[in-house]
Amino acid sequence: MLIRFSALLAIILILLSGCVSLWPAVPRARLEGRVLNANAGEPVPQTQLSFLGLTTGYRARAQTDSSGRFVVMLKPDRYQIDAQKPDYAGSRVIGLDVRQDAQITILQQRAFNPRWATRPPEVELEGVSEGDRLWGPIPYQVRARGENDISVIYVALGKTPGASLLTAPRQAFFSTSSTGEQIIEPSLFGVHGPTTFEVVVYDVNNNRTHVIRSIEILFAGGELSPPTDLKAIAVTVGQQVAFLRDLTVPLKEGPPLKIEAAPPNTNLFVQLRFKPSPRPGLTGYRVYRSFDGKEFEPIGTVPPQRTIFSDASPLLRVGQPVYYYLRSFLGSDEGPPTPIVSTIPLKPFTVRLLSPADGAINVSRRPTFRWKPVPRVGKVQRYAVVLRDSVLGDTSWWVGPEPPKEFIENDTQVTWNEDGRLNQTPWETLQPYRIYEWEIAYAVALDDAENPTAISIAVDRFQLDTGLPTVGVTATEHFSFTTGE
Repeated sequence: MLIRFSALLAIILILLSGCVSLWPAVPRARLEGRVLNANAGEPVPQTQLSFLGLTTGYRARAQTDSSGRFVVMLKPDRYQIDAQKPDYAGSRVIGLDVRQDAQITILQQRAFNPRWATRPPEVELEGVSEGDRLWGPIPYQVRARGENDISVIYVALGKTPGASLLTAPRQAFFSTSSTGEQIIEPSLFGVHGPTTFEVVVYDVNNNRTHVIRSIEILFAGGELSPPTDLKAIAVTVGQQVAFLRDLTVPLKEGPPLKIEAAPPNTNLFVQLRFKPSPRPGLTGYRVYRSFDGKEFEPIGTVPPQRTIFSDASPLLRVGQPVYYYLRSFLGSDEGPPTPIVSTIPLKPFTVRLLSPADGAINVSRRPTFRWKPVPRVGKVQRYAVVLRDSVLGDTSWWVGPEPPKEFIENDTQVTWNEDGRLNQTPWETLQPYRIYEWEIAYAVALDDAENPTAISIAVDRFQLDTGLPTVGVTATEHFSFTTGE
């Protein structure tokens, strides 16, 4: 009897010590992410985040740190995420799949007017349900309502839709609270198999709601050949442009990925261009990326009629090499890869005007214009200078070589009519005692003059047809001066 009691006591002690649990461990999924103020933009620190499991009802909270990062452990489920911060618009994600480890980048902008309502719009999606298995064109309708007027409704397959520069193709409906009855064609988005139907709605106060529904697109397979002439070019923008897009990428097995954002007040993205595969009837192209040139993972798809892809991931960093290749796919079949291409993003820079100084008088009628890049980046710098006549109003002249045929290259000064192209005209010299205004209209640095793989844009106001990506950044300085006799 004593022996039996001793054995029972030993079992109880083992259970109490924690060596054996009477209850199974609760499964957890790790969600890691960042909150940014714009696509390819800068972090938003101290944002309060709340998480609600749509099936389990599980709740959790988190706050972004100084780099806009957060990490939270959740019960496997699909989640609604709400982001709130004083003076910022509300941002909500509905339907994010966190049934395994995942990452997300959430976009949260400053409120247009903090005194207006900062609650995200309510969104109703008809025609597409979670888990649908669909074939061919997909009919749908989106309705949105809120305390503010709706600004825009974006719809896409397989990605988070937003501004067309980075997320095209997508469907967009402006200044309306309903899309009406619409159809979206999967082949235009290059999606097949398990994918997502995604809706993003903004109101006029920048409040945002992002709806995600997991679906499956059914197609048939076939023989493949890869696209050709793949080129990558990293684009750094010295002034931030709000592209209005979030990125969601699956978390790889192994150590957590460190998420980086663009430097403050800048943008950073990589644009891929290629020639299409000769194989007809493709579903599209899959894009693979690596930061060491060895381990690649898929980051997106391109529909068969497009030959461009923009990667605006917050993982991109200035000075860090990044590698890409593409594969054609049709249904569940995937073809061989293209050759690997790579790029190293350049630092951002700005341009400071020097002379003629702002407000200068008695300036020569053939002035020399001088400026300074801060800092000087890349191996090649190209500039264009514009001069305006106060009397003639909007009339402008290129100073120096006339783009897009030629730029001022690797030089930081140019003299009016130094090439003599305006000789024997009223503009051979400037008019006396007249006010003029000048600015830099184009300032772009390149890593290589002939075959650039990275550019840094300080100004490209006129979006000249140079064969390089353009974003339409305007000058920050405009100097005026008065000529002498």
